[in-house]
Amino acid sequence: MSWDEAAYARVKRADAKGKGICTKCRHRPALIKRVQCAHCQMGSIIREAFKYDRRKNAAGATAARGSCYVPQFKSDVRVVWVEQVIAKWTGKCCYTGLPIEIGATASLDHSIPISRAGTFGPCKVYSPENLVWCHKAVNILKGERTADEFRAWLQSELLPSLHAVVS
Repeated sequence: MSWDEAAYARVKRADAKGKGICTKCRHRPALIKRVQCAHCQMGSIIREAFKYDRRKNAAGATAARGSCYVPQFKSDVRVVWVEQVIAKWTGKCCYTGLPIEIGATASLDHSIPISRAGTFGPCKVYSPENLVWCHKAVNILKGERTADEFRAWLQSELLPSLHAVVS
């Protein structure tokens, strides 16, 4: 991008922001208190789940650079995966059924945690089938458990203790 093109792009983004339009796609209305529409915001959240660092092998990069990134995902694969994960959106937490909102309470969770990639294999962990939409607070509670372990924990530990407090 030349200087003029970069300046033009900044002006267009500022104009879109001023009008309440998504600064990324410039087609749909932006979410309240955000600069992106729900679709573009979801895409950003999903791309973060499939981190990719093109400069990992660049000259001067340290071994630590991109250690959390997955190098095998090409951009055409990521585009298809983003659409697959967006298609899963229901507006409800997959674990509790609580309503969730993009840009506020929604987060993506790996049903099989990334930390378990050694056990289950990276192909199973890093796939769109492993990503589910859930409430941010529920995602924090889930921690490093698998989805099945978390559901069992909810039934055996959390819900009985909540009922004891309420009763």
